[in-house]
Amino acid sequence: MSTFFEFKDNTVDIFTSPSGNTFTEVWSYGGNDQLTGNSGSDYFHAGNGNDYLNGMAGDDVLDGGAGHDDIRGGSGDDLLFGDSGDDTLYGGTGNDLLRGGEGNDEYARIQLRSATLAYAA
Repeated sequence: MSTFFEFKDNTVDIFTSPSGNTFTEVWSYGGNDQLTGNSGSDYFHAGNGNDYLNGMAGDDVLDGGAGHDDIRGGSGDDLLFGDSGDDTLYGGTGNDLLRGGEGNDEYARIQLRSATLAYAA
């Protein structure tokens, strides 16, 4: 099942067709967006604005566009793009690619297994 959302001029166009694969594709052309994915693969393309994108599970492609974005891949093999602006990109588990673009960006790729941390003063 494929689902496509397009945000343009405060309207939403939804297209659904059977394809054997599950993914969600969202295009937003501006504003401060909050987009959260599901267990399938997500394709989020946010336009200008300070956006929050969270792919959750699945192999996701998340593009924050221009603005100061918070982009989180979650589990799966994700591609995260910040574009211009001061972005924060969290890869999560899996093999991820993080590209901040122009601006002062922060990167975090966290894949923890069992570990013992010790601190000595």
